[in-house]
Amino acid sequence: MIPVWILGGLNGQIFALVLWAGCWYLDAVDGVMAREEGQASEVGKWLDPLADKIQFYSTMSLFLNYCDLFVLGGLFFADGYSTIKRGFGKQTAVVGANGFGKGKTVLQIIAFFSFSLAELSVFPIFVASGNILLYGACGCAIVSIIKRTGKHKSP
Repeated sequence: MIPVWILGGLNGQIFALVLWAGCWYLDAVDGVMAREEGQASEVGKWLDPLADKIQFYSTMSLFLNYCDLFVLGGLFFADGYSTIKRGFGKQTAVVGANGFGKGKTVLQIIAFFSFSLAELSVFPIFVASGNILLYGACGCAIVSIIKRTGKHKSP
């Protein structure tokens, strides 16, 4: 959808936004359904967040001129660390996202749509709100990592 966003004009951008919204919605529903149906897997618990990160950062590349690159870099580092720990940690089972991790993802997605609206409109409030949301997402990521690593320390 990135080429559609870049080359498709206003109609292409609206089409891309609708498709991205659908993808993120279906991603959330997919996880819920897998857990309810007992089809969650260790590989899925690792690949799903990895796919989320690829989708988020590839699409955010469209809005680097709006983003506070310091906070986006911090998020990228925290996400990378969290993903590696999930897949290659000393645990025997992959640990799913906690509430702060899920909150981080929601804030990232809303920030993406805020930057999208900034691109489609003349209202700078969308840039400011997008960056505020990224700071919130970064805070959630840090708390999520602290909570996850703190639970696994021996007493």
